[in-house]
Amino acid sequence: MYEDPTPVKATFYGQSAVVADGINPTISGANNFYANQEVVFDTNIGSNIIAGTSYYIRAGVTSTTFQVSATLGGVAITPNAYGTANVRAPWILAVNTFTSNQAITLKQTIGNFVAGTTYYVKSPSSSGFYLSATSGPGATQYPTVSGSTRINTGLSNLNVVWLGDTVLVKDAWDGVSATLTDLGTFRIVSIPQITFVKESTDDTTFKVRSCVYKAQQVS
Repeated sequence: MYEDPTPVKATFYGQSAVVADGINPTISGANNFYANQEVVFDTNIGSNIIAGTSYYIRAGVTSTTFQVSATLGGVAITPNAYGTANVRAPWILAVNTFTSNQAITLKQTIGNFVAGTTYYVKSPSSSGFYLSATSGPGATQYPTVSGSTRINTGLSNLNVVWLGDTVLVKDAWDGVSATLTDLGTFRIVSIPQITFVKESTDDTTFKVRSCVYKAQQVS
């Protein structure tokens, strides 16, 4: 069986607990942010870092420090008071062709994003998007932890490959790579050998344990 369309790999960036000293623009906090990434503070720091406003990570970010600007590539902002906050990254990286408000589900739970739950795409581009728990003009949901998973479009379904079908076979996902390696196109040349199993002695249904195909490579 295979999924059609192929799920999209998405990378989430979790929030960072940070401290600003109110003296210099460098903000301290363990993070995995990247240059030009959009971030949002959950509370004000002084009067010039405003909760809910979008800022951008400047070049030179490290795993423990970063600076922010009001615009992409802009001048570093020096918080004008000491303060602490959680810094959140709403943008989810994924090469995709999603449309605004499209329903999707995650194959694995990533922090506060739960596998199998329906979310809705907001402001998509070819390289990423925001997610909301509600359809329409819902609030953006911020990832609490970092991680990667595959995303279904909500239209995905499992299709049974049968005798005479031609399929593109890809290598197994390693959990990291953005794309899967093509192993070739194959035509199924025999009826598959399917093994069924009961989950328990009082179970009246059967589950598929394995499905073995014979195929001829055509390209």
